[in-house]
Amino acid sequence: MKIRFCIPLIALFLTPSLLSAESLNVKPGLWEHQTSMKSESGQLEQQMEMVRQQMEAMPAAQKKMMKDMLAKQGMTLDFSNQTMRDCLTEEEAAQGEFDWSENTECDHEVVTRGDETRIEFTCPQGNVEGEMVLDGDSAYTGKSTAEVDMGGTKDTITITHNGRWLSADCP
Repeated sequence: MKIRFCIPLIALFLTPSLLSAESLNVKPGLWEHQTSMKSESGQLEQQMEMVRQQMEAMPAAQKKMMKDMLAKQGMTLDFSNQTMRDCLTEEEAAQGEFDWSENTECDHEVVTRGDETRIEFTCPQGNVEGEMVLDGDSAYTGKSTAEVDMGGTKDTITITHNGRWLSADCP
């Protein structure tokens, strides 16, 4: 799956990081991912609120253009409640991976694999450690901790995420 956002740091946190395993068994089709973030300083929450306000203030034509751009990639995104829908193709499911980090500047290392997967990212914006736990082939939960540079100030962000398979059909 490919995710391309204008805001790389937010893009990294809106995804459930990276999950890859040789024998991972997940369903292809439409997935919904929810993310919740909390920073120690409160700066991230302020920035996310600014993004939401900017999205709300956009002219209708510009909003439509953004939605159409995401739709061409098989995605919908709701900044208001940090929910994203994305399509996992049969090919990606057969390969046994959610791999959404290829369009970031991050290096990653899979520390453990399987139904409980742990990953470490090293990014220009900071470092992220996270884990995901599969619940069968149609759901997951996870938690990550990011040490980031927020405009010259170091901050720690805790990210909780979950996802669920919605249907075999993708819009």
